[in-house]
Amino acid sequence: MLGQEDEPTAGFALSGVDKRLETLPGLANLESLGCLSFQPFWLFVREGSAIDSTRGLVGQTVALGQSETDVRAIATLALFRLRFKLQLLGIYKRIEMLEDNLMATADWNQAMEGLREIQNEVAALKVPRFAVTQYLELRQNVHDLRERLETWREDYPEVSPASSESP
Repeated sequence: MLGQEDEPTAGFALSGVDKRLETLPGLANLESLGCLSFQPFWLFVREGSAIDSTRGLVGQTVALGQSETDVRAIATLALFRLRFKLQLLGIYKRIEMLEDNLMATADWNQAMEGLREIQNEVAALKVPRFAVTQYLELRQNVHDLRERLETWREDYPEVSPASSESP
């Protein structure tokens, strides 16, 4: 690993580093083999399309470039991440709407049915490795929602049915 050997055979340097490689200890006689850089890709939609953001791509056919190219691989990963992020945002929005609706209507049964639907949607998510932390946070939020609903039912027994079962 660079910096842990007296004479490394390869290493990476950050762009914009103002020291020359040969002036750093142990890095004499190294030469550049090239550089790695991030190249953004562009998303285009047909003129007059109703799509005005990446959220509008949900459910749409998207051309990702020629097969077996880096652009296609990067675009596929980016769209996969976007899809998962939008799924999470949608579930959080439904949680918010469920709570708002409960406060407006005091319909505990409807809230519990909404909670069951959210729980089923969360359980059906295909979770990529990069998003395990976000998924666990979502699961905790759904658990907390259930506790808030139970507390609401206990605090307002006059508007919540006493015989209703919890999911």
